[in-house]
Amino acid sequence: MILKVLFFSIVIASRAAFGASYAFGELENGEKFFGELIERYEDRWFYEERQADTFILFFNPGEEKLFRFYPEAEMKSLNTFEINFSLYKNYLKKNNLFFKNAVVPGSDILTGNEGHHKHERMFGNFAWDLGKFDEAGSQFKDQGLKNEDYYVFGMKVFSPLAGEVVGLVSDEEDNPPSPSLVGDLSGKVNNYLTLKVNYPFYLSLVHFKKESLTVSLGDHVKAGDFLGVVGNSGVSYVPHLHYTLYLYLEDYKRFISVPGFFDY
Repeated sequence: MILKVLFFSIVIASRAAFGASYAFGELENGEKFFGELIERYEDRWFYEERQADTFILFFNPGEEKLFRFYPEAEMKSLNTFEINFSLYKNYLKKNNLFFKNAVVPGSDILTGNEGHHKHERMFGNFAWDLGKFDEAGSQFKDQGLKNEDYYVFGMKVFSPLAGEVVGLVSDEEDNPPSPSLVGDLSGKVNNYLTLKVNYPFYLSLVHFKKESLTVSLGDHVKAGDFLGVVGNSGVSYVPHLHYTLYLYLEDYKRFISVPGFFDY
């Protein structure tokens, strides 16, 4: 979902836009912790009241659990510092989890890694939104009242990672666009695709055009494979492609958005 702020401040994400911040401290139960701080999350929707932060830390590969989840309320002390080397980023690279190609070639990045999806129950902190601008900075021609007016609508989508198709919807209607970003999207269902890329990591791509997906459940795709075209389905006011790398936390039975990086 694109919010109004997007059109006033377009975030162009750098391939290296992820500082290596480390955290150490002690929990109320006396347990000491140390690890790379991935994000301070708020587990709430944007319309809900603010809650205490939750911290996800990445630990040195070889540990029993790569990631650990610490609610702020359980912390007795917390200290942070920064260094140039990122264990997390190095782990992704070694495990073939850097994005290998442009997801929508020729598109423009609207948000990426430091985007506006911060208050979506930890599902969107590092989501990427892709659209397409003309030389005047507009995403559409004429008045933008038809999906076909949007330059990104119908552009081809390619998988940036290899993986197995474990979830998809493809038969939902595309919404009429709302260039003013108003309207009721409750009950809308996204046309989407989810790939299991390297457990516990998953890739989700959202807002495909109706009936455009070229893959089926159980299919194995390679990086660079054609997946479908950009639409305006589900929770979306105007055509764009939304995607994010997810971590599945077994202990909590839930997915959480984590940073992704390019390698091309």
